[in-house]
Amino acid sequence: MRRAVVGVLTAAAAVGAAVGLRQLRGYVMAQPPYAASVAGVVLADRPAWMDDAVAAEIRAELALTVGYAPSTFETDLAERVYAAAEQCPWIRRVHEVRVERGRTGPDDAGLSGGRIVVVADYRQPVAQAVGGGAERYIDAQGIVLPTDSARLQAMRWPMVRITGLAAPVPQIGAVWPGDDLTAGLHLVRLLAAKPYFNQITAVDVTNFRYRYTRGEPSIRLIATDGPTVTDIRFGDLPTGDLPAVGGPSVARRLGYLDGWYQGNGCRLAGPTYLDLRLPDRIGLPEAYVP
Repeated sequence: MRRAVVGVLTAAAAVGAAVGLRQLRGYVMAQPPYAASVAGVVLADRPAWMDDAVAAEIRAELALTVGYAPSTFETDLAERVYAAAEQCPWIRRVHEVRVERGRTGPDDAGLSGGRIVVVADYRQPVAQAVGGGAERYIDAQGIVLPTDSARLQAMRWPMVRITGLAAPVPQIGAVWPGDDLTAGLHLVRLLAAKPYFNQITAVDVTNFRYRYTRGEPSIRLIATDGPTVTDIRFGDLPTGDLPAVGGPSVARRLGYLDGWYQGNGCRLAGPTYLDLRLPDRIGLPEAYVP
């Protein structure tokens, strides 16, 4: 075995003079007995929402961080992957990273030299944030996830857009700042349990806190049913220490919306607009008001 290893290293050294250290390491790791120790990254307990493209991106980012063709015999491999996983924007919390040598299950056909198993909690996209000429997926805390316009078109998870954000687009992995996004996410959470949530395509915060005009609502919802689009004038929403400004309570406005949905054949879209701030103008039945 020692003689074989020396032979591999001698041949590799000649190749390395021409192709460089990175290629040299790859050449060595491709030869017996090292080929059996080349590790692949496995995401344990991958959540159902995570598609193959995101999973592949996470695995590739972790593998790239630890270097070309990582070996399961590297004593600090688990620690290095753990550190890299903590910096990955898709990962919210790392629970464990362990290195397993050799095949350990039927799913390892492509990981001939063992695997690096990552156990973690992930940041699930809950909305698309739109502002500053950009559009990004964000999680429930407003963390910007690694997506751009092309990725959005390719992935296209069906989720609500929060439009009209005032703050500049932050870097990937940072929180998108602003009370307008906080209010938009809060409203998304309130609506998520409603049977009509998938009919709401946007939460528009362009005029949040009446920053442009008092004559228009602070927040709008956009409901869509095929070609039919309805502007739902929701009004203000409390954020942090700031109470809502005027109009019925948030619970009462959601009650109005529930009533409209039930009385309109389980559809939100229909008229040009609904004004939840002034329910008497749209004839919502009082029986549906909480």
